[in-house]
Amino acid sequence: MTQNKKIGIFGYGSQGRAHALNLRDAGYEVLIANKKDNYSKLIKNDGFKIKDFKFVAENSDVLFVLLPDSLHEKFFNEIIFKFAKPNTILIIAHGYSLYYQQVKIKKIFNWYLLAPRYPGIIIRNKFQKKEKIVAFHSTIFSNHRKFDKIFKSISNKIGYSLQKKFNVSYKHETELDLFVENFLIPQIINTIEQSFKFLSKKKISKEAIMMDIHSSGELSELFYRSRLEGIHQIWRKVASPTCRFAIFENILKLKKNASQINKQMSHCFNDIKNGNFNKRLKNEFKQNLKNLKKFDKQMDNTLFYKTIRKLND
Repeated sequence: MTQNKKIGIFGYGSQGRAHALNLRDAGYEVLIANKKDNYSKLIKNDGFKIKDFKFVAENSDVLFVLLPDSLHEKFFNEIIFKFAKPNTILIIAHGYSLYYQQVKIKKIFNWYLLAPRYPGIIIRNKFQKKEKIVAFHSTIFSNHRKFDKIFKSISNKIGYSLQKKFNVSYKHETELDLFVENFLIPQIINTIEQSFKFLSKKKISKEAIMMDIHSSGELSELFYRSRLEGIHQIWRKVASPTCRFAIFENILKLKKNASQINKQMSHCFNDIKNGNFNKRLKNEFKQNLKNLKKFDKQMDNTLFYKTIRKLND
């Protein structure tokens, strides 16, 4: 019976908490490993006891590794590889540390990828509503098919839909995730910010600009709904002919200049593949995220974010 398996959770952030609660509600005995930090009170309020990392590694049959990627190398070498039992099932939510060979796949364990397409709060909400949770998944290494069955059974009981079309290797999952984070999201954010700067110079009310391009939530809501309607079709359903004509005409113009954006995408993808992004990230961690913290502070003081706060107030 898979319910007799003790399941360890390493890390109690967004995904760690959602998985711990869902597993407990599904009838599993859950062990939480977490250092004393901001999550400690939350763990206790949720009815769990905090165990040390060694204890959870030694006493669990299945381990969910939901710690930040930057901690994986030290964590696996000093905890998992020293104290976990042979044939322990290891479930990771992101292939980053394996992709960049920071962690070696030791074949005395069974390795699986379970990478949800949602943050923890949505994972928890969907489980409570008994809705299926979409995730990329794959067997990275398994010593026997019985371990595959255990992995699938646990995943199913906590709401995951392990569809064949989303059977994705940890390498491809990492490349997809990093491409979205390195290219797509920055492009979207920068385009919105640059639009604000450009229109502000036209002496239009800054609050009005922000409301139209971002704060009303109109665009984000329509893009969210487009996942079902279609990214082009949603405008046909809700927008005026003027809006639709403007979109269609300018999409065609952008498509004619696709070579430049393809060069940018190619450069970004190669930067991921050749390890340069990983090198820069490791260097940033060595500096205690100095540049990231500086960027965050600068963004909080821009006119763009001051306008957002003014609207919210």
